[in-house]
Amino acid sequence: MINKKGPKKPRKPRTEKSVLEKGARKLYKIGYLTKLLGVTARTIRYYDQVGLLPHVKRSDGRVRLFDDEDVEIIKKIRKMQADRYLPLDVIKGKLFEGDGEGANASTIVVVTDSTAVIPENFIKQFNIQIVPLHVKIKGKDFLDDGKISKKEFWKKNEKTGNLAVTDPPTTEEFVQKYRELHISGYQKIYSLHLSSKLSATIDNARHAATIVADHVEVTVIDSQSAGGGLGLFVLQVAEAIHRNESAKQIDLFIAKQIPLIYYITMVNDLKYLTTRGVVQDAKGSQLELMNKLFQFKPIFTLRGEEEAVDVIDCVKDTAQARVLLVEHIIQELKLRGGYAKYMMITYNYLYTEAVALSNELKSLCPNTPIFLEEGCVALTTYLGPETLSISIA
Repeated sequence: MINKKGPKKPRKPRTEKSVLEKGARKLYKIGYLTKLLGVTARTIRYYDQVGLLPHVKRSDGRVRLFDDEDVEIIKKIRKMQADRYLPLDVIKGKLFEGDGEGANASTIVVVTDSTAVIPENFIKQFNIQIVPLHVKIKGKDFLDDGKISKKEFWKKNEKTGNLAVTDPPTTEEFVQKYRELHISGYQKIYSLHLSSKLSATIDNARHAATIVADHVEVTVIDSQSAGGGLGLFVLQVAEAIHRNESAKQIDLFIAKQIPLIYYITMVNDLKYLTTRGVVQDAKGSQLELMNKLFQFKPIFTLRGEEEAVDVIDCVKDTAQARVLLVEHIIQELKLRGGYAKYMMITYNYLYTEAVALSNELKSLCPNTPIFLEEGCVALTTYLGPETLSISIA
């Protein structure tokens, strides 16, 4: 039979770069890696089975999902085998195991700040340490330590007629916390905090880490998130410590997890954010005429490239906001192959709407634990009194 379309053009080889640039997925199925790396699916599954690919994710259907860190690990394994003829158990030791003298689970602790929303039972179970931010109303300083309720806070705020502001924990407060933990017997501290684009908390924590460096090792991490996104991140690092993973494995987990932190929120209006100069629209331009949007309820994420947040939608009411929030969650789940270890809904004053949203997400992800938590005071100074947020990790 004659091919009327003419001879096919030779297909260009699929280079590593071209494969990686295809799409914007956060997690990949095993077939993607076999084409990218020229390794059989059987080999990759075996690497996973013997512990050479820690923290491989699985979808609800138990399908393995891999990330860019897994790609790099497989490259290292193949290189060690080809160049040095090392057996897999030796390679595993070099990649992930400690030197036998370092910290273990009983000597590693997690520190975070008060913008992290974490269920109270997990804070106690994993001994998660929290350093509170400062909230100032007309010059009076309150610690965001849970002793002031949201209603009391907004009553004070409205009474003064001024927007409340926040200050990060001071360097001295971080030094005090790190030293107390060292005296208690901890040798290594993971200090995980809200986005550096929102606060100087990270800067103060890093400065404090250098001050105590001669006594205790402190690794300070910018979560690039806040609220539920930060809280779920902290929870999973605490779980990794509880599993008695080595510091190398925990460091790898952190590198793998940060790109998977997703936080999306609806606020009543943007005046609280715009007064702090942290808002941009989805195209990256500064929003100067925000009065046009005050009649709407903006939806934004905390993954702005230049500024702190990206406004991605504006809606007229919370019912429409719920619909769009779920649509964005569906889009995010597609990027990660359906994987979600945890979800969290955080709210302020919108409990009924939060419960309805929780029910929608449960039908969407029936096997994923979904937490329903009230937001923290410090974040409401940015977001305002009425908020509804979803986080995935």
